Amino acid sequence: MNKYDYLVTGSVKWLARVIGFLACGFFLLFIIGEGMPGIIRGQTKELLPFLPLLITGILGYIIAWFSELVGGVLLIASGVAMATYLLLILIGGSHNLKAALIYGAPFVITGILFIIFWWLYRRCGHS
Repeated sequence: MNKYDYLVTGSVKWLARVIGFLACGFFLLFIIGEGMPGIIRGQTKELLPFLPLLITGILGYIIAWFSELVGGVLLIASGVAMATYLLLILIGGSHNLKAALIYGAPFVITGILFIIFWWLYRRCGHS
């Protein structure tokens, strides 16, 4: 692995970690601050089916620190599932694509970056 490969590979890895940390942190704070009180009071029941998708994304991020490919696939799957849920079930149509992208894109982008890192790392002779 030459110096350039090492720099690119490390940059992709840390970019994925930072974006994933910011996305997971933001959504965790949002759910804890805004969603949990409503769930406890029984006011926001439409959020309950969304929580497993968000938890899958957060678990995918944690797993990606140790296994980039598996975590990246989980992140992409949860991001696509969140966006699909928001488009088809919660919002009721494609008129609010922006919300679906806001929730799904950070997880999909992070997953893609982790998979790119995994591929670059293996291409450079590591297994």
